[in-house]
Amino acid sequence: ESMDYSSAILETVKIAEDNSGLILRFYESQGRTSRIDRTTASIMKMIDFKKLVEVDGLEEVLPIDEKVEGDQSIFDINPFEIKSFKYSW
Repeated sequence: ESMDYSSAILETVKIAEDNSGLILRFYESQGRTSRIDRTTASIMKMIDFKKLVEVDGLEEVLPIDEKVEGDQSIFDINPFEIKSFKYSW
């Protein structure tokens, strides 16, 4: 299945509970596997992906599940899945 564009939607941007960064929460909106990368949302163009980690609903860091294409990280998102990331300052 082609992934020419992302069907992931940036739903939430908030300060992390421990005040150490931003939480970015995405959901997949069209029932298909998609990806989260620099083109998914405008804010992603300003983020250093080296400081981005996936977190669970309690903002605990999850094991790395990313691919690198060129100079950017790509995170897969499954149909209707919610994924959260923490961008530390």
